[in-house]
Amino acid sequence: APETKVEGARVLAEKVRRGLDDNPIEYANAPVKVTCSFGVAQLSPGMRRPEDLYEAADRALYVSKGEGRNRVSVFTPSA
Repeated sequence: APETKVEGARVLAEKVRRGLDDNPIEYANAPVKVTCSFGVAQLSPGMRRPEDLYEAADRALYVSKGEGRNRVSVFTPSA
């Protein structure tokens, strides 16, 4: 939800990530492990366009991927 604080969004993303990681999906009579990476961002004062928030979340996602995948990363704006 738009009013969710960044920590709440991180916790929710982590619950989804862990739920997928802990519960293999049955496919063609074999378990398939599903993993996912998330990027979380919060609207900050320097963001002027909706795309700025999307780009921040995307940057955080690429941090997750770069750190080995299957994790949640939070965008931290530079000072």
